[in-house]
Amino acid sequence: MLSDLIDCIGVPREKKTELFKCIGEKNTHELLRICRTSDITDTDIEVLKTVVTTAGKPSEVLPKLSLLLANVPSWNGFERILRTLEESTIGDCVRIDFSVVDDIHYYNGIVFKGFINGLPAGVLSGGQYDKLMQKMKRQSGAIGFAVYMDMLERLDNTTNEYDVDIVLLYDNSATLDSIRRKIDELRQGGTRVFAQREKPETIRYKQLMKLCGNEVEILENA
Repeated sequence: MLSDLIDCIGVPREKKTELFKCIGEKNTHELLRICRTSDITDTDIEVLKTVVTTAGKPSEVLPKLSLLLANVPSWNGFERILRTLEESTIGDCVRIDFSVVDDIHYYNGIVFKGFINGLPAGVLSGGQYDKLMQKMKRQSGAIGFAVYMDMLERLDNTTNEYDVDIVLLYDNSATLDSIRRKIDELRQGGTRVFAQREKPETIRYKQLMKLCGNEVEILENA
């Protein structure tokens, strides 16, 4: 979405990498200098400045951004993703921050990071990388993430007997919506849920369940 905005306001292609570096560093002084030397209008400069300095909960930020970005091609899709996250059980944990940028030659859509209380840096990062699929001569889209195990090892897990409360298994008949709804339902009250296709070999869990239609079947209890 941010890349589309930069294209819309006419930032020269050779300046985009430099501009993204400034955004990631929250260096608005240098960002404004690049825009002014690229003959960007004052109105567009103000829009870009507002966007990259705005951060917070979707409910607080989206109304303001909608007025500025309605004409940006990817805005509607970006807003739908955030509305969906906001309505889920993790909605209170979601934050918008456009300084979270990565390799613009790799990612072409939403980019995200995950944080845990007690750790100074992100433990997860990822995003949409359709461009990589295109380089591999594939037409499908792609999104993924990496988990930084070295960061997770800094947590004091000596008192945790289990990694998660419930492992939820699913097969090809399960839709993304049905999996998400069941995870949200199981997570009520703070239950930790991990969903995957096959029974894990290394994860410690209290219960092993399987999603069957809209119901779950308990397969194992610790």
